[in-house]
Amino acid sequence: MERIVSLSKGVMEPLLGKLTNLMGAEYANMSVVRQRVSFLKHELCAMNAVLDKMDLVDDLDPSAKDWMGQVREMAYDIDDCVGDFMAQIGDISAEQGFVLKVTRYLRTLWARREIAVQIKELKARAIEVSERRLRYMVSDDKGSSSSLVSDNIQLAIDPRVMAHYQGAALLVGIDAQRAELTNLLMDSEDKLKVVSIVGLGGVGKTTLAKIVYDDIKGDFDCKVFVSVSQQPDLRSLLSGIHVQLGIEENSHSSEINVLIDCIKKKLTNKRYIILIDDLWDQPAWDIIRCAFPENNKRCRVMITTRLKDVACWACCNCYHNIYSMQPLNYAEARILFFNRVFGSENDHTSHFELEKVTTEILKKCGGLPLAITAVANILATCPARLSDWMNINNSMSLQFATNPSLEGMKQILGMSYKHLPRHLRPCLLFLGLYPEDWVVERDVLIHEWIAEGLVSDIHLGQLCLENVAKKYFNELVNRNLLQPVRTEHGEVLSCKVHDIMLDLILTKCAENDFITVAHNYEDIERLHQYKVRRLSLRLRDGGTTLERIPETISESLAHVRSLAWFKISAYTPNLSLFKYLRVLIIYAGTGDTVDLTAISVLFQLRYLRVSTPEDARVGFPNKIRELVNLETFHIHGDKTSVIPSDIFLLPRLLHLMVPHEARLPKGIGKMKALHTLCGFKFSLKDIESLAELTNLRILKLCYIANFDIGTAGVDALVSSLEKLINLKYLAVDGRTGRNGPLWIKDEDNRLHALSDPPTHIEVLKLEYWMLYRIPNWIGVLMCLRCLTLHVNMMPAEDVYLLGRLPSLVELHLFVVHIPVDKIVEVGAGLFPVLEILQIENEHGNAMTFLRSETGSMPKLQQLFLLLPRGEWRGTTPVGMEHLLSLKGMYAIWNRSSGQCLREARAAFSKAIDLHPGHPSFTILYCPLVSNGYLFATFGSPLV
Repeated sequence: MERIVSLSKGVMEPLLGKLTNLMGAEYANMSVVRQRVSFLKHELCAMNAVLDKMDLVDDLDPSAKDWMGQVREMAYDIDDCVGDFMAQIGDISAEQGFVLKVTRYLRTLWARREIAVQIKELKARAIEVSERRLRYMVSDDKGSSSSLVSDNIQLAIDPRVMAHYQGAALLVGIDAQRAELTNLLMDSEDKLKVVSIVGLGGVGKTTLAKIVYDDIKGDFDCKVFVSVSQQPDLRSLLSGIHVQLGIEENSHSSEINVLIDCIKKKLTNKRYIILIDDLWDQPAWDIIRCAFPENNKRCRVMITTRLKDVACWACCNCYHNIYSMQPLNYAEARILFFNRVFGSENDHTSHFELEKVTTEILKKCGGLPLAITAVANILATCPARLSDWMNINNSMSLQFATNPSLEGMKQILGMSYKHLPRHLRPCLLFLGLYPEDWVVERDVLIHEWIAEGLVSDIHLGQLCLENVAKKYFNELVNRNLLQPVRTEHGEVLSCKVHDIMLDLILTKCAENDFITVAHNYEDIERLHQYKVRRLSLRLRDGGTTLERIPETISESLAHVRSLAWFKISAYTPNLSLFKYLRVLIIYAGTGDTVDLTAISVLFQLRYLRVSTPEDARVGFPNKIRELVNLETFHIHGDKTSVIPSDIFLLPRLLHLMVPHEARLPKGIGKMKALHTLCGFKFSLKDIESLAELTNLRILKLCYIANFDIGTAGVDALVSSLEKLINLKYLAVDGRTGRNGPLWIKDEDNRLHALSDPPTHIEVLKLEYWMLYRIPNWIGVLMCLRCLTLHVNMMPAEDVYLLGRLPSLVELHLFVVHIPVDKIVEVGAGLFPVLEILQIENEHGNAMTFLRSETGSMPKLQQLFLLLPRGEWRGTTPVGMEHLLSLKGMYAIWNRSSGQCLREARAAFSKAIDLHPGHPSFTILYCPLVSNGYLFATFGSPLV
């Protein structure tokens, strides 16, 4: 069985730090324990040095692999022992008085003896493991050493990767297929048509389908894009369709037939397009298909599948086409390969000696873009040396070229894993906790990595752990092991894993006992065979209710460090079994009740995230003060939860995020360590307490319809902002009530008088905070990337103030009063990096407010404008032809007449025809609010 060295090191390096702490002066009176701990530390350091050498060896003999497995399990057990020690003994402070020290010593005497015995046993075990290596001559220098593994990581996303996922690279060889598929879907046939795209895994089916879907979806009233996994949860899938169609929350149900009926009702008189990605079997389609009515409105359904039989069957009951997607030819494959390795096909010309080996590599990739990109990613991270390219070529199997298969693709992707730096391997495998097609937020993932101890402090330098984790994340994206989903300004904010890569991850997890996945109670029963370290529960209802976990299984679960729990089941284990749990992730289903009353005994817990639909409920214990290691408390969805009142006593809590409707416990000012605070109903006293949270980086506040912040609240908030010197993200949002949004009344222009703003702030969103004009202090925010403001007026000098901000890439402005004849010229050099501009005015004359001159806004890609509520004045943005990077124009409609819409479309179409880049044009519909103010939230494109 293959054992991966870095998976041992994932626990080894944090453990060595803990052992060092146990040897400190505060434990000086525990001499025997300290001696044994010292021995363990030195023994593990020696083993760690051997592991470092073994990590560079490609092929190890079985005895070496077995020895590494023993080291890994021993390291986990020592880590658990240290956890027990800290739970029973606790932190010892040198400042404690004599009486308190004696009392504490007597109270913990038995625990100390018990720990001493455990450490003695672990010492003997360490000696035996070391002797076994010598006895069987386990070698660390057999096999070939990989020269491509590098520990170098970079903070930024590689722009070639962004181009890849924005279509620039994958459009190689796809233009003809794109046009052909578009013609199939957009013909004049009124009857419902299903087009099945069939092809090998990794051939680019989803990429092609998504590009065409994005091209044509604006011509449909309703559009849905859903992914189907190999083991689909049809209730969740249909509920996801509900969400995308905007079906009211009260129509949600756990019954499949009710979900289908609601979808059919919504689509009955609509022209719709549905993209169903990665369909695996006929029964799933048989159920999904029932939701799509035939209404003779030229509706279309696209399906992607690897299985031709499924494609044929899926289309047999309606007007259909089967579109077979073929691999790239050699010329196309060559362009894609060199674009990824060198950034351009032509940039490799100085390396003519690579041509022959390139031909052999591409032949072995079989023309599949996923395989080509995987190999190119490895070579892109190293110098262009013939020897390295030959090593890659020699390790590839020629069989895949003539007989492409899932296993062959996994073998090629396995090379990407094999050449991954050792500190990144456990981070990648951690994604195995999540189901297929799951979208994972970057910041969520990096907090989970940190809580699990997967982020090494050897890369800290001048960075904090979160920035190191972001570097890890970006490196996995740069190597195309994670696929970007949501991006902003060159940053990837969420990702998913290709299903073939996920198969490989789960294979590696199983080989190394890294993650165990349980789909049913039978899977749980098998857990007694070994110690489970990470568990992903994806249990479905049905079967016999589990009344009691067998003792053998309980012992296995006791060692789980991370638990990801998807939907609550009748036979889900009790949380109190997970003694060493560090990371708890729960995604509840519709109507679920999440019982968290047992978490108060989980001393090791560092990360808690619970995400629920609005009709699910979460039950907390009354007290959680024993969770002294908790760093992240994140509750999303449930509106009725009562947050434990003693949460402010948690000394290590860094991230506190709860729904806006939750009430903030008293004592928020005592949470000095907080980096993130989001949500809560807050009072004036809470606002005043914010000034004490000087370590805050992210602050998101929401005021709701039953609370008016008032003048005193504005004063307190502004005063607090002056003290939050580390703040990087500030959002103050208003919830819309029956009478429209709730505005912050800053009648005395208190925010303008802010004397010492947080100069490191990168995102500032003040929605429904009406300002008289742009505050002057915004001009000193050199790091500001995203700005959202409402202002009463905007003179030219305020435009110039914003235009000189060097980092501003996204600007959303609502200007109440703009004179009809007012024009501000935006000259060259202003808004140098701005990519997105949204400017609104109730009367619609924001379109002519700014005149773009040559050289202004050189990077602007998207421009959003609000159509007038009255008649169309026939104007379009002045100087639009100077915005050379413009890719998309969006006109926002709320109360405009039909005549206004027709005239606007004609005028904008003419203006776009004159633009050198011919950007796209879309009219977006916004739901109405009573006072007409619309901001930063758009609905579906209007046909």
